[in-house]
Amino acid sequence: MILGRSVWLRDRGAWSRSRAAARGGRDPASRGELRGALSGPGDADTVLVYEPEDLAHQLVDTPRVSRSVFASLARVRSEHPFVLSQGLGWAMEPPQANPGGGFSTLVHWELSPGLEALAEACAGGARRLRTAWCCYSALEAYARRYAPSSQLVWFLSEDFAGLASRGPGRMGFKSWTGPFSDRDWKSCLAALREGDGRSPHTEGPARVSGAQVSVVADGEPAGFCPIWRELADAGRIAGVGDLDRLARCVCELPRSHPSNLMQSFPRPRELDRFLLGAGACGLAGAAAMLAGLHQVRGASARADSQLAGTRRALELQLAHLESNRTEMAAAALREPDVALPQAPSRHQALRDLCEAVPPSMVLTSLSISGDGSFLMEASVIGPGFDAEKTLRALAEAGFAPAAQKGWSYDAASGKVALRGRMGRRAP
Repeated sequence: MILGRSVWLRDRGAWSRSRAAARGGRDPASRGELRGALSGPGDADTVLVYEPEDLAHQLVDTPRVSRSVFASLARVRSEHPFVLSQGLGWAMEPPQANPGGGFSTLVHWELSPGLEALAEACAGGARRLRTAWCCYSALEAYARRYAPSSQLVWFLSEDFAGLASRGPGRMGFKSWTGPFSDRDWKSCLAALREGDGRSPHTEGPARVSGAQVSVVADGEPAGFCPIWRELADAGRIAGVGDLDRLARCVCELPRSHPSNLMQSFPRPRELDRFLLGAGACGLAGAAAMLAGLHQVRGASARADSQLAGTRRALELQLAHLESNRTEMAAAALREPDVALPQAPSRHQALRDLCEAVPPSMVLTSLSISGDGSFLMEASVIGPGFDAEKTLRALAEAGFAPAAQKGWSYDAASGKVALRGRMGRRAP
């Protein structure tokens, strides 16, 4: 784990921590120290909790879509260009419904590159860094397992504190990097009061009932946190967990989860070592073939004759393949269901789709296969929904239903399903 300017490492069931004095920058000392640790020998997957000082968090309104669709939305690309970066790690929490309607998500992103270098350090040490989670995602995973009713989850150590707010429309994260002063602890207390609906300027202990605070602590909080007794006396502490519990929850998160920061980087960096070995063998084989060709050129007339016969055989095979290609092209022209025109740009199609979806309907899922076939699901959330008008608008945007079972709308549940192929019109 890298939290603020400190590094936690777990080896043989025990945790060790080191503190770095550097502040911020493109390569903080703590990040460099972790890179050195990860570059050592190892043969297992590495799971990382990654919360340096230059990691940002923001609550963003969004449709209820996947990470890839979120990154393709024109508004998101305009307001949050980090989704287009090849060197910055970013992630998002699963969108949640807001109390007033619509959905929102909490996005996390690096302000300067750093995570990619850690992945390369792992690869150099024969490790694999396939999952990396910010502190909010780790605390959210802990709360889902050990404190599902808690609205606030607090990570607490001697030189780092992180406060995660949970719930629809309330997602947020604040952090403090030590060593702490009295002013820093008062700021933490103010944030806890805000999370409980109490003004941060209210004097006296936090005795407001309601939001309970679940704590993950490195050590005994009463020994280093001066506001701990006040919170405990007010009945705010719902429970205290340790680093092992947090690590267990983080390791159980699936690699495909949208809050995995490592999804920002191309997959080729994760090629299996056996595939790399096979590629090396292929190159060696190609080199041997080239050497063989050079030997054939300097061989006897009999070898030249054999080469000519091989070339003739290849020419016959090429002629046969060309005949097959011509026949397949003719068959495609006779087949009415084959879509010969080039499929429209998916980026433009998604922009048209956003304009075609009416305010009374929310897109809940969208999947598009390689041949342009799609499956779309949505929910009607407002009055005035016109099914025929909506179907016509979606068709004009290039998302027309298939001839058989391409459109369904259940007025009782408000569920809408549409399947077909992009660019095709309804018959």
